[in-house]
Amino acid sequence: MAMQPSLFESKYKPITVHTLNGTEFIPVSTYLSGEPRHKKFNGAALADLRWFLTKRDRYKDGRNGADRHTWDDKSGLLAFGLVGPDYFKPWLHVEITWKELQLGFYGKGTPDRMRRILQVVDFYLKTADIRLSRVYWNSVMELKDYSHYYLGLDCNGFTGAFLETQYPSLGINGGDHINYLDGKLKKRANLAEVRPGDILSREGGGGTRHVAMINSISGMPGEDATSAQVTVTHSSGTYHGLGTQKFTLKLHKNKTLQWQLVGYYWFNHCLAPERK
Repeated sequence: MAMQPSLFESKYKPITVHTLNGTEFIPVSTYLSGEPRHKKFNGAALADLRWFLTKRDRYKDGRNGADRHTWDDKSGLLAFGLVGPDYFKPWLHVEITWKELQLGFYGKGTPDRMRRILQVVDFYLKTADIRLSRVYWNSVMELKDYSHYYLGLDCNGFTGAFLETQYPSLGINGGDHINYLDGKLKKRANLAEVRPGDILSREGGGGTRHVAMINSISGMPGEDATSAQVTVTHSSGTYHGLGTQKFTLKLHKNKTLQWQLVGYYWFNHCLAPERK
């Protein structure tokens, strides 16, 4: 049985990560969207992590702390013992592809993928001799700060991760931009049909502009109802990241944008998490 979106939200707030120093609890809840390489600070952070993992640039031939691991874009990180006879003994293996890892910097990732991303980043922060000027830092960041500034979720990332993990039969990959769900999923016709886990979707401009998930709906609206009280879970720049808020949901059947979260946003469709 699928969990409520707000319970799924809690899996990001925080994520339990087994770091080199023990267990840490790291929230991943910042609103993050777009190409990181087009952002000065995000692009620099991602580039240095990439150079470290692949032992290029100033990390070439294992220099500057890059002599304790191997990296494969399809299988992930394998780290070795740090001292003495165990120097070449594998002791940390994080199975993650480069595509999965870098998508965390684009605002995409299930809680489990984010956990593995954080494990790789933790290894980097604690073993790389990072040239601070290249990443525009004053000092080496703590893992929680790195997560806050460079990892996160956009609206697509959260909804896609929810659908991938809670409704795997839909075949939706949470790492992909989930465009035009209205062509794939069943449309709700009225407020009486709306259920927790439904998706409010706004299309236009060549893709999905915003998605938000119905977390709960108060009472039992009839087929002729035009409004209902709901809570909505989503990742939004307006609300500073991942969260759940209360709204009045209105239905305007004679408009292209039929569904309105009053005081916030208009949507084309309310979609059920099931195929047409």
